[in-house]
Amino acid sequence: MPTVYVTAPPDAADELAETVVEERLAACVNRLETTSTYSSS
Repeated sequence: MPTVYVTAPPDAADELAETVVEERLAACVNRLETTSTYSSS
């Protein structure tokens, strides 16, 4: 099963999720809050 991982701000994520399901590009969308940590070097 193909999986796509996309990061987006909450408002954009809402719209993206609704659009891909309405357009039948995805059967479902799971939205998760994410915290990122980056190297300082």
